[in-house]
Amino acid sequence: MTGLAVVAGAVGIASFGIQVCQGLLSYYEDVKDYKVDISSTYDTITDLAKTLSLLKGSLEREGLSEERSERVKTCLQSCEDGLTKLSQKLQELRRYDTTKGIRQKVLSIVQRMHYPFRAETLAKLRENVEGIQGRLGLALQVLQLDASATIETSAAQISVQQQSLLAAQDAERFRKVVDWLSPPNPWTNHTSARERHQAQTGEWLLECDQYQRWKADAIRHVWVCGKAGCGKTVLCSTAVEDIQLHCETQANTGFAIFYFSFSDDRKQTYENLLRSLVGQLGWKEPGRSMLCQVYDKTNQKVPGVDELEKILRSSIDAFKSAFLMMDALDESPEDCDIRQTVLGEMDKLTQSAPNLKIFATSREIRDIREVMKKLKADQVLITARATDTDIQRFVSSQISDDPRLQRLKPESKAAIKKTISQKADGMFRWAYCQLQELKKLPSTKPKYIIETLRTLPMTLDETYARILTGIAPMFHSEACTLLRWLAYARSPPSLAELAEAAIIDPFVENSIDSDNRGDFEDTMNILSGLVTIVGSSNDIEVNDDTASDVVDVKDDGTHNYQPLKPDTRVQLAHFSVKEFLESGRMPEKEAMVFHLEPALGHHFLTQSCLKYILYYSSSNKTSSKWDLETFPLLQYAAMSWYYHSALQQCGEASLEALFLSSQKVLRDWLHVHQPDQGWWTTFFTNLESIGSSLYYASLCGLRCVVALLIEQGEPVNVQGGYYGNALQAAVYKGYIEIVKLLLNKGADINAQGGC
Repeated sequence: MTGLAVVAGAVGIASFGIQVCQGLLSYYEDVKDYKVDISSTYDTITDLAKTLSLLKGSLEREGLSEERSERVKTCLQSCEDGLTKLSQKLQELRRYDTTKGIRQKVLSIVQRMHYPFRAETLAKLRENVEGIQGRLGLALQVLQLDASATIETSAAQISVQQQSLLAAQDAERFRKVVDWLSPPNPWTNHTSARERHQAQTGEWLLECDQYQRWKADAIRHVWVCGKAGCGKTVLCSTAVEDIQLHCETQANTGFAIFYFSFSDDRKQTYENLLRSLVGQLGWKEPGRSMLCQVYDKTNQKVPGVDELEKILRSSIDAFKSAFLMMDALDESPEDCDIRQTVLGEMDKLTQSAPNLKIFATSREIRDIREVMKKLKADQVLITARATDTDIQRFVSSQISDDPRLQRLKPESKAAIKKTISQKADGMFRWAYCQLQELKKLPSTKPKYIIETLRTLPMTLDETYARILTGIAPMFHSEACTLLRWLAYARSPPSLAELAEAAIIDPFVENSIDSDNRGDFEDTMNILSGLVTIVGSSNDIEVNDDTASDVVDVKDDGTHNYQPLKPDTRVQLAHFSVKEFLESGRMPEKEAMVFHLEPALGHHFLTQSCLKYILYYSSSNKTSSKWDLETFPLLQYAAMSWYYHSALQQCGEASLEALFLSSQKVLRDWLHVHQPDQGWWTTFFTNLESIGSSLYYASLCGLRCVVALLIEQGEPVNVQGGYYGNALQAAVYKGYIEIVKLLLNKGADINAQGGC
């Protein structure tokens, strides 16, 4: 049998195994947190699915010699019997499958307890899975892969190249350590950027002299800069793909990426950058041992910045050279010197690690320019001339692929291509917006096409102002609410969350208009041209009758026809949209109603979240995970109200104090989220040791609320909560001003208790 035939057969076995694992995981999904042996079984099956997926992907990529083909064939055939038995077990379990509806689901779970969830059944299932996993270890060794790697490099931040250097047991341990570190995942941004990539664009960057010299170690750093909307993120993703392939052929070469994002607070700060880089490079000794040593400490406290820096430097030092690729440095916010810290520490890192090579993208702004000059980075300026050909390809692709534009007369198509390509001035974002407006024309007559092209806005500012003034006055209030949420939410919200947010008016007495809910698609209709899809919040299937198709056209040309679902996550279409909304550059008086200010925006979200939790607390509820479906905004509100409160202007804090002072509301909040015990699963929390209102205000860093509660007579030395009392919580979190305030008000520095 040829190597190709063996690969085809092996891939089929792996695909069969993946389907079986997915069936088992789906079966146990709803109750995996109920018992330890169930969750252990679920994790074991998950590991097997990841191994099979990694093996399948590697087989599809790699050409095998005859000798290795035969060895793979033997290993996979031995697994085939085990997978068949596992499939038979799945069919047996499905006799106890659930049906739709809460009542039927509960009854079905009770029935299941007689067999599928018995300890001996689960133990036997784990034994079967582990047996297959053991046999797969031999196949993975043949391919120089690791038995516990994940199918998605991003999930554990460990590449296939890295996995091949780790023994199976160590890799599994390292995966757990990285999960505990909880680094932000840059590969989600990378995947999104690759989906937006237009074929045959961006090649000019890979061929330019500065990039080629950087890749060949002739220079240390490269800074790619350009105006807003010129396609920097997609360009960065093109370079990432190229360097990833390059590093696979270079011995002892490190590789890490990071995409800063204005719409995700976990992808903005220096600390989260460190976590991500340690997760990607920390597999290299001695960094790996240092990280595992921190993990093995009794309290398992996630390391701070200083410790992370030591681990990262040790890991980088172990490489001959290390490539670090960072996109959108300008999307790290200026507030509280966050971006200044990122830039300053990046400078220090390059000085202490001479083998580190940086590739960065951003707009050409002063603070970044100064740091790049200090680093002696070679500048690659994205000019209109450099991107002209790419934009022409983009426009041509849109005209040929879009069902409406492709029906235009040849002279209209030629006019669109010529006019937009000439006026784009290097901005993909501008070209995209104009094409969207052309698609909305009610008539395709050439005279209307020509008139629209003649009156195109000249800049992005004018484009956004025109879109905003096109929103009907009756929708202004809802549009403002949606824009605030999209601009200041911690991460991209789902359409279901936005639909729920739209019924909240936090500044009136009856804040929740529950009888006036709209459709989850309303956001896309009201803010058309200002928002874009970024993915789904989870893999929960949605019935066909709850989904509708949307054309998600990307800034650089690709467009995906994908279903809108309640869990579809969206964000402002571009960083320049948020910047424009916060600026004073709105030329139209009608557009000023949409002006945003960060402090006021966070105040609005704080009040909205608190009012929503108060509404939940007073409603008919099950105090179980089913509530997350009935109250779509509940989990976000519970986890984020204090984040927004800390970012609003310190002033009025009466609602926060009222919220924390109500024992009923406090318990309802803690059932959903415990800020001092983030590892607890929602609604599976231990509420035996609840802290005082002052404890939670101190824990969350809310100085104004702490001061108000003390003024209202809240005692400062009440014991309770994971950290024991308010003072210990503030000390642990590093809130110095709150520590000083508590000590001035009589907090006992010698008080005992807590973790």
